[in-house]
Amino acid sequence: MRWLVRVWVLAGCGGSGSDTSTADSGADEVQTIVLRSAGTACLFGGAVPGSSESDTSFTADAPISARAVLEDCASGCAEAITASCEIRLVGDEVVVDADASYEIPTGDASCVSMCVEIAATCEGDGLAAGDWTLDYDGGHSDTFAVPGTVAPPCATSLQPPR
Repeated sequence: MRWLVRVWVLAGCGGSGSDTSTADSGADEVQTIVLRSAGTACLFGGAVPGSSESDTSFTADAPISARAVLEDCASGCAEAITASCEIRLVGDEVVVDADASYEIPTGDASCVSMCVEIAATCEGDGLAAGDWTLDYDGGHSDTFAVPGTVAPPCATSLQPPR
């Protein structure tokens, strides 16, 4: 499976489940935020579109891709950002797993007032013809048919927001 890290800058803020730890790097202290299958994932026929398109087309046995937004409003000070995801097929479910981490300074850091979106994209093998459901950390999409053209199936993690 291939993965790609995408970081988007947004105007609004929200939250998602995470683990945090603080480390002293010898200079300023930083807090490490670790995200595991948090937020929302969406599935696409073919590549993840560059803009928000209203529909996606699934063709039997053609590659699919997923985009997981693990954090929709990380601090403008976020750095050392890493994110990845994986697509697995389990029965009639497309299971997406995603992980990300980033660091933010602790204390009185002067940060740009903006939100940074932490997202990962990945590609997977094609789906056989039939009915499928997206599973993202226990959250499920509506069932969708392959072949078919539908609004991108999305599922929200069942993790509580942080």
